[in-house]
Amino acid sequence: MAITTGVWLTVEEAAGLAKVSEWTLYRACELGELRHVRIGGRRLECFVESQSACTAEDDPFIALLDALLADRPDLLGREMTTAELARELRNHQRYDDDAPDLPLRNAKVVGHHLRRCAATLTKHYGFEKRSGHAGKTYVRFRYRAGGEKPVRS
Repeated sequence: MAITTGVWLTVEEAAGLAKVSEWTLYRACELGELRHVRIGGRRLECFVESQSACTAEDDPFIALLDALLADRPDLLGREMTTAELARELRNHQRYDDDAPDLPLRNAKVVGHHLRRCAATLTKHYGFEKRSGHAGKTYVRFRYRAGGEKPVRS
């Protein structure tokens, strides 16, 4: 499903597109992380193309992630825990003078950023997330924004 400026989606449609649960979207709305309106008691989500592009350019977490994936293409397609991603991002900040100064103390903080930006990351980076044993979260980025997207068989 292609999204263009001004398209409104139901929670079910938005969850399917973002590859997250409906509950995650409701929580994002309650926390003020997602623009939404209620019409007749039903909540509708707004995913606007121009907002997504703006977020990708202006968000320091996405800028840091993009710089990391540009410097480390070996991370594309590799599944890693949020703790491993946090370590990679901190290392990138340490050695890249141009990297945004963003406090990434631990996997929990990185997980928060991933949840906050899930729709944008899914669209621009092929972001996938799954839960593993012992409460670990595994993530994968299939491609880099503006890069060639893999063909699914």
